[in-house]
Amino acid sequence: RAPAAITAAGCGCVLFGRDGAGPRARPPAAPVDRGSAFLLACAPFRWAGRCRLSVRRVKAAPFPEPEEELYAVTVNNKMYVIGGFGYMPFGNPPGLVYEYDPATDKWTKKKNLPVAVHHQAQTVLNGKIYFFGGCQRPLTGPGAGGWEPVDNSWEYDPAADSYKALAPMPMKRCSAIAENVGGKVYVTDYVKSSGDDKPAPAKRNDLQGKERVLCLDARTGVELWKHEYSRDYTISYPAGPRCTPTVVDGRVYCLGAMGDLVCLDAQSGRVLENFTRAEVFGSPDVNWLRVQVRQNGGRAIFSISAGR
Repeated sequence: RAPAAITAAGCGCVLFGRDGAGPRARPPAAPVDRGSAFLLACAPFRWAGRCRLSVRRVKAAPFPEPEEELYAVTVNNKMYVIGGFGYMPFGNPPGLVYEYDPATDKWTKKKNLPVAVHHQAQTVLNGKIYFFGGCQRPLTGPGAGGWEPVDNSWEYDPAADSYKALAPMPMKRCSAIAENVGGKVYVTDYVKSSGDDKPAPAKRNDLQGKERVLCLDARTGVELWKHEYSRDYTISYPAGPRCTPTVVDGRVYCLGAMGDLVCLDAQSGRVLENFTRAEVFGSPDVNWLRVQVRQNGGRAIFSISAGR
């Protein structure tokens, strides 16, 4: 099963798994195969491909409870692990929030998300965490299997362990991603035009639509620029793009759900470079993927879990 989340503090990265084994730094794995994970590095104007990094393995305190498909952000040198798809029962999101202090190697449980969702977007601004959208599991009707998107927006203050409801988003979104850099919020999402998006583990869905990267003013919410491109989805669990947009040296890197890697100018949104799915994966056929990205030493480090 894929690692649930990756986050960074200082020069280190931490991976969290679903089996309660806790966070630990991990070396790159073998080239992609069924469910395997590997690390990729991207430098300006060139694709570095699979790489070997010098990684020191450090065992840390176990994650307090088994869970999968979590997200993580860093605030004031502490890591906040959030969400969860729902391990037991499967697909029933718990809305977890845990604080990890690397200085003491201890976990602290915080108040759960006010509305339990999975695959929500989150970003950090001025010491607070902002949550947008996600999917919940209604008892009946559309999305009853755990994939009903919502338009909720929340501000979370880690110091006070409190939430404040914000204005709902203009549209419901699940598996959107948000990242705040230098007073700008970079958001990725997928706008479906047609097709069946009801997920099933053994099913490939066929969707038509556009993947988007948007840049918003973090203070006003005004859209500064938008980059979008047509992309049909032929994957399982057809939500996307499933990758955090990451800014390195004035460039925004984003990997789409079908393997399109794009490099944009952070100020204007102009396309500087892009790469195809085959160039990224070495294979034209990927059924699903999950991506976490962090900046480290002038590189955008992509932790990618993919399966055929």
